[in-house]
Amino acid sequence: MKKTHIFLVLIVSLLLITSCKQVDDVKGPFIGGTNGLIVSFEPNAPASKFEVGESVPVRVLLNNKGEFDLLPGDVGVQLFGIHRPSFGISDAYVTNKGDLPGISDFLENGGEQEVDMGNIAYTQAISNSESFQLRARACYPYETKSQINACISSVNIEEGKGEQVCTIANEKVTAGSVSSAPIQITSFTEEFRGSDKIVFNIVVENKGAGIVYAPSSECSQLDDPDFRVDNENIVLFSISPSDITCRFAFESGSSGEVKLRERIGNIVCQKDVPDTDSSFEQKILVNLKYKYVDSSSTNFEVFEKI
Repeated sequence: MKKTHIFLVLIVSLLLITSCKQVDDVKGPFIGGTNGLIVSFEPNAPASKFEVGESVPVRVLLNNKGEFDLLPGDVGVQLFGIHRPSFGISDAYVTNKGDLPGISDFLENGGEQEVDMGNIAYTQAISNSESFQLRARACYPYETKSQINACISSVNIEEGKGEQVCTIANEKVTAGSVSSAPIQITSFTEEFRGSDKIVFNIVVENKGAGIVYAPSSECSQLDDPDFRVDNENIVLFSISPSDITCRFAFESGSSGEVKLRERIGNIVCQKDVPDTDSSFEQKILVNLKYKYVDSSSTNFEVFEKI
């Protein structure tokens, strides 16, 4: 009988430990990651070798590896890196014709689509052969979403005069709290400001390989060097609940533009803490909107026609 009691106690203890571990390991609602749209050339499109005057097809593959859905016409693909007139191609952007859903529990690899860029044919004279590198850029709107569990507390509660349900210490960005996207929220920390305010220090980073632009930018406008300079490294930041006020370059509020410097942006936000006898957790939603440009390249060789 004593052995049975000991066995039951062990089982209950294990269940309690397991349940506590499950609470500690609670994951956020997102898959997470730093990917957005992956751009690549289809194999043999263009061919790795062809003759002067030979017409060869070019196709670009788009694969949405982030957690934001793209609609038909959202993505503009442009060929560059070679002298376009010599190959009979234009500088126009070709858009996607179908949906490009992001990754999810039901679509592990994300939406994929081929964009037909037409044919290229080299029309200039060549002696023997010449090598070229063709590049494709994809310009597309994207969003980063997050759900941060922040601790809403006060100095009095932290000093032991109230019930401490949570703490403002430690990093609040945890696994699954930020969606997969090239622009990431990499840090969310808290500190007190006076007796009745709390400050959120938020860090935003470009973790992708591409370049970020203001969300209002049109793809064709980015061909203008002056426009690029004025709109590069800008993201639209918004935070909820709306009673949180953030400092931006030209304004304060719950939404505004953030300028990334050396791929990093810092935002300081403030919230009034209501009179309460205990701290409490609150879900803070941070959303980032932007235009992103990724690129890919492929090499080929053009031979003299015999």
